[in-house]
Amino acid sequence: MKCYSHKDEDAIGSCKTCNKGICKNCSVEVSRYLYCRDCAASGHIGPAINPLSKKDPTIALLFGLVPILLSLCGLGQMYVGRVKRGLAFLFLGWIFAILNFVGLIFVVGLCITTPLTFVFIIWQAYDAYKLAKQYNDYLDKTGKPPW
Repeated sequence: MKCYSHKDEDAIGSCKTCNKGICKNCSVEVSRYLYCRDCAASGHIGPAINPLSKKDPTIALLFGLVPILLSLCGLGQMYVGRVKRGLAFLFLGWIFAILNFVGLIFVVGLCITTPLTFVFIIWQAYDAYKLAKQYNDYLDKTGKPPW
């Protein structure tokens, strides 16, 4: 990649705001991020986003599917930062676990509670995935977490 201003110079990176290739002479470093002189002069230096603060939707989905093995619903919501919501899912998951245990005694109850439990687990896993995407979209737009 070449510098946008000096076509014969190799770029040392790209501007965090406009993504133009910039050489050493055209770059301005702010908080370990590179910006072109145009963006720096106009004040278009976006908020520095720590890539570790983003939430991976796939990990949130996997945390949501863990209940199948451990009866721990709500882990995906807690991972994203919605702890109260995650605790509500955890409580509901325990209720479903109790209903399934009681359903083992009464086979008819098991026929009702098992499908409902399965739907609940899939729903809360999708909810965690969707929350992680919302979290990242908001973080990209504003540079700060949504909640």
